[in-house]
Parts: sequence; C-alpha cells; structure tokens
Amino acid sequence: MTQPLLIEIIGEPGVGKTHLSLTFPRPFLIDTSPKYEAKAIARKVLGEGWEKRYASSRDLREIVQILSEVLDRDDVATVIIDTGADLQSLGAKEYLRRKREAGKERTQVTQIEYGRVRDLIDDEVINYVIRHDKNLILTAQTGDA
Repeated sequence: MTQPLLIEIIGEPGVGKTHLSLTFPRPFLIDTSPKYEAKAIARKVLGEGWEKRYASSRDLREIVQILSEVLDRDDVATVIIDTGADLQSLGAKEYLRRKREAGKERTQVTQIEYGRVRDLIDDEVINYVIRHDKNLILTAQTGDA
C-alpha cells in the first residue's frame, strides 16, 4: 500500500492551480471559494460527468458530510479543496459556532485560538481524508499560505 499524498499547490491567481490539481488520479473537487470559481474549471477539465466529481460548500460541517459520502468511493483517489485559505475561514466560523453553542458568545477567533482552528481542520478534514488512504490537495494563492 502506498502512502497518500498531502500537497499544497500555491501560486498567483489564474496560473492553473485548480487545473493542475484535477490531473491527479481520480479527482474529486470541493470548491470552497465564495463565488465557486473552480466550477467552470472542473467542467472544462473533467468533461462529461463532472458533476459526480464536484461539490461546493461554504460550511465546514457540510464539507465533512461531503467527505463522508465520497471517501469510500472507488472512483475517488484524490480529494481537492480549493482553497485552503477558504477552508481556514470556514474552520474559524465553525469554531465560533461551537463556542456559541457551548454558551460563549464570541464574534471572532483570538490569535491564540487559531491553533485550535487548525486542529479542528486537521481532525475533521485533513486526517479524515488521509485515514481513508486518499490523496489530498489544497490550493492556495500566493500570500494565503
């Protein structure tokens, strides 16, 4: 058995990060960008049937649900999250939601708490994908990483 790949592709807007990520084996793209910019690229690169290899979300809980549905599929070997910076924002939003649910009214994550946000993303997304022996690719614009 081979070790799954964990890759971050970093570059300027429009250089082909999403396009490159879709060339990895049996890709599934989760588009987390605010305007779902990766959708057009997925259509173009994946062609017919692209809908089975694409999902969009602006909610960490929904991303985890999407992962639970696709990680056991044999036709998926690589999960792509476009972008990692958006995933970080969604993680912070979820962290605050959980704080409020626990009775702590909060409007922003403190500098110290960003380590907990990263732990949340690691536990619920990154390690979840790796435990399923799938490759994981995160894209990031220069300056986001």
